Amino acid sequence: MGNAFASYVEAREAEILDYLGRLVKMESPSQEKRYVDSVIDVLEASYRGLGFKTRRLQRDQYGDHLIAEIIGEERPRVLLVGHADTVYPLGTLASMPLRRDGHRLLGPGVEDMKGGLMVMLFAVQALLTLRGSLKGSMRVVINSDEEPGSPTSRDHWSELSRDVDWAFVLEPAQPDGALVLRRKGVGIFHLHVKGRAAHAGAEPEKGASAIHVLAKKILDLESIADLTLGTTVNTGVIQGGTHPYVVPAEAMAKIDIRVPTLVERERVLSAMHAIRRRIPSTSHGTCSGYRDTSEGC
Repeated sequence: MGNAFASYVEAREAEILDYLGRLVKMESPSQEKRYVDSVIDVLEASYRGLGFKTRRLQRDQYGDHLIAEIIGEERPRVLLVGHADTVYPLGTLASMPLRRDGHRLLGPGVEDMKGGLMVMLFAVQALLTLRGSLKGSMRVVINSDEEPGSPTSRDHWSELSRDVDWAFVLEPAQPDGALVLRRKGVGIFHLHVKGRAAHAGAEPEKGASAIHVLAKKILDLESIADLTLGTTVNTGVIQGGTHPYVVPAEAMAKIDIRVPTLVERERVLSAMHAIRRRIPSTSHGTCSGYRDTSEGC
């Protein structure tokens, strides 16, 4: 079976690379629903062509989530997972065009994770072609909001994975090709600080700078990191203020935190609560978060 599988794939290299190129040329940033849905449309048609029954979890803010299934009475029941959204903004292809390097394609989203979507589809195609049918059941789930933390799909994963024997996520493997058996927990937190506006030249003493407080809180939060354990803290976005001559009344930061264990999760959440409580009385701070390890702060 292994040699037959390899021969099947090798004979279709041109078709496989053409399909991957088609997906990559369809830019699909997470926040651009129409573009992500176009990728979902292509994938849905492909799985239907292989005999899968499909349905979509329709969403307003992000793209729809695709579920494709072949259900049999026997076991095993296998779940394959991928995502159609990418981190690259619209227009990236102009500065990072799709190109071929020998047997590889290079371009925005090839690795994360349109290459994985291609591998998943053609592996299933090869299996069905060579075996004629599946012994058990297969469910393919492709969500459209993975990059921002799966805010509209995360609540469905327990249901979609409850009855399966094996689950495979077609994200990239280790650099040496080894399977990734676990990932860090991730929390994306929003820290909001409210101060008091005042004219920076005429009466700065009447103001309370939200940016000043936010900057201190960011340094405190980033001190939570412990690289020896693999715990990381990254402030990726900051916003605040209105004009350079006005003491800023509001400021906000988006912070990505990753932890390797539940013990680290609890340590980090406790530290975040303590940092938030230390915001001065002249300002008011709130913090909210989402994804696997966060429960707000």
